[in-house]
Amino acid sequence: MTFAAIALVVVGGAWLVHQLLLWMERRRWIFYLHTRATKGAAGAALLNVQQLFEPGKRTYIERAQYDERAERESGAGRSSEPATKRPEHDH
Repeated sequence: MTFAAIALVVVGGAWLVHQLLLWMERRRWIFYLHTRATKGAAGAALLNVQQLFEPGKRTYIERAQYDERAERESGAGRSSEPATKRPEHDH
């Protein structure tokens, strides 16, 4: 087999794998080119792996996520600007 034939087989195989991955993405089996996993999904997967090696980290991370979520929810109803400004006094 010549170099050109081998290169053609490799490029053709890569194209077929690419098409397969795009098809799997359309069926929502994987995240490949057009969609990305959510930050929470990736974090949850890594948390499960990390739990095998460092079980104490799970409690810390869950608490941090809970605090972050509570802070977001408590700030949802507030305006970003203060309702009244304090008068400045010159001395």
